[in-house]
This record gives sequence, structure tokens and C-alpha cells, in this order.
Amino acid sequence: MPSPDHLTLPALPSPTVLAVSCPPELVARCAGALLTIGVGLKECGFVSAATVAAERRPLAIVIVKDIYLFDPDAFDALARDVQASLVRVDEDIAGPTLELLLAAAIEDAAARRSEALPAWPTTSGLAASGRRTVPHPGLVGYSVGQRLMTPADMPSNPWAHRSEPPPPSRPGTL
Repeated sequence: MPSPDHLTLPALPSPTVLAVSCPPELVARCAGALLTIGVGLKECGFVSAATVAAERRPLAIVIVKDIYLFDPDAFDALARDVQASLVRVDEDIAGPTLELLLAAAIEDAAARRSEALPAWPTTSGLAASGRRTVPHPGLVGYSVGQRLMTPADMPSNPWAHRSEPPPPSRPGTL
């Protein structure tokens, strides 16, 4: 007979995305996007975000840019503390763009945590995990607990932030 300590297995939290102070229309688009990815959605208010994030340990935190600007350092720290990707969006973001952003953010956070991504059916009927599509770099606007660079932050020399030297110039070209 098993001991009383082994009667109940510990509960494992399901993969979650946290929507912080998002309007209902955005929450609905997030839920639709996450339905195809296989990750749950939890919404909370601005005040309870830290508590809910600590309890749920979401893979991504979705926040409207206006709310993020209220206290960017606190939201960056919150995402960093729970190892979540911080997805800052406009309220009117299109569903397909939101799905790409969330898929990339979830994959990034899962890789950082060494967690397996949820599996979803493929056209062959077999389950697959990982990203299904590659997002366009111009559409991916999330960060991992830090602010993204803006054009103003970029150095005047576009090769200054790269590790490899610029390509050699060929005679007769500009």
C-alpha cells in the first residue's frame, strides 16, 4: 500500500500567456491566437499582475503599449523575474500578426526555460511541437524583460553592433 505522501501527484501548471489590463477585444484576439498554439490565456489587472505572474509563471506577458509606458521598468523586471517574454502591442493589432508574435514569444521563453512546447496536429495528422512558421522580423516586436532598440539608439555605423567586419568594398561600387 502506498504511503499517504504518494496519494496525490503534484499539479503542474499548464503553459499560459498572461494578458495584463488588455481591452476585451484584444483578449478575444489573444484567445483565438493561442487556441491554435495550444497555450492557455489568463487575464488580470494592472494591480494584480505581479501576483498572478508569480503564481502562473506565464511564458509570455501581453500588455498594451500605453499601459507598458506607465511603468516600463516594473514590467521589464516582472517579465525577467518569471522568465517570460514581454509582448507589447497596440490595441488594434491584427489577429495573424498577434499569433506570430505570441508564437515567437512562447517559443523563446520555453527555450530559455528548457521547457517543451505544446504539440499541435499537423496536416499529416501527427503531433508537432515548436514554431510552425517563421515570423517576419519586422513584425516581431517583443522583448525579454528589456526594451527594444529604436532607430535613435542605433549607432551611425550599421556594422558597429556586429561581431563580423563589414564586407569589403569592390572597386567601381558605392
